[in-house]
Amino acid sequence: MLNSFKGLLPVCTKRSVPKGSVVLYQGEVPREALIIKKGLIKAYSITQQGEERVATFHMDGELLPTDWIFNRSVSTMHYYETLVDTELYAATKQQLTDYINSNDHVRQELMDYYIGSYTAALMRITALEQTKAADKILHTIYYLARRYGKEVVPGLVVIKMRITHQLIASLVGLTRETTAVELSKLKKKGIVTYKGAKYLVEVDKLSRHLGEENFKDLVL
Repeated sequence: MLNSFKGLLPVCTKRSVPKGSVVLYQGEVPREALIIKKGLIKAYSITQQGEERVATFHMDGELLPTDWIFNRSVSTMHYYETLVDTELYAATKQQLTDYINSNDHVRQELMDYYIGSYTAALMRITALEQTKAADKILHTIYYLARRYGKEVVPGLVVIKMRITHQLIASLVGLTRETTAVELSKLKKKGIVTYKGAKYLVEVDKLSRHLGEENFKDLVL
């Protein structure tokens, strides 16, 4: 989606942000809107028990914080932290919204993107409402593969981000230990292959295991 904003980029400020940096804090009133040039950012909250709960991820070409940019909130609803070294473009909210409002193609691209985001959010909710840990993990892996995956050969998808057991645990509200056990079971079944933080998913096999054939044609 970054190409959609090429007419705006000359007036933007460029930033390089190292891995592990908090770009925005929950409750902060942003001073400017951000466009991700290259990188990966997680949006998360902290529970009263001090546990991290990941809401979503933002990748190349995405805007943040969208709730503030589009006047749905006066402050930032989540923490935004870089998972890799990340490059950003920064513009004022007025510059960004004026650009969007004056460009029909950009508005269409954004609408398509946010429809996909809404559909992905429903998949996340489906994962979270599962009662068994195994089902939570299965649905979450499927969500990650469909939302952030790239098909390398028919039926085999690589998830385009570095994933740890702790990150998945934060997505589903389980302990790291429980998450590791369930992922090991999926690996033995040949549904998921992972080495380090790189995950390959047999999406057709996973879909059959879930019994969610209705998900297979989703476009996210």
